[in-house]
Amino acid sequence: LTGVRGQEFSRSPYFGGPSLLLYYSPAFIRLGAQENMLLTLIMLAEIYRVARSFFPRFDKHQDRHVTVYIDQIKGSLPQKILNQYVQGQYWLLAKSTEQDAVVELHSL
Repeated sequence: LTGVRGQEFSRSPYFGGPSLLLYYSPAFIRLGAQENMLLTLIMLAEIYRVARSFFPRFDKHQDRHVTVYIDQIKGSLPQKILNQYVQGQYWLLAKSTEQDAVVELHSL
């Protein structure tokens, strides 16, 4: 899924769109790897999974992209993200528009 109509990867069975861009994911991975790379990747995969449920794949959306902003967690280590629950808070991926979603911190 590249966000370009007609462009496909030969080894991928998937096509359509929209493509998903997790903004700040390299910074999140770089910091998270210092503490627990596996947990960091699990968190990132969960964000992708939820984002795809908000923006499902369709052939007609092959030329579209969606930006998922994770700037609120990019500067946090994985354990700090998990510890928010102890403080009565939780992280939520919220759909902002038809082309955007954002990870937000909310109170219980």
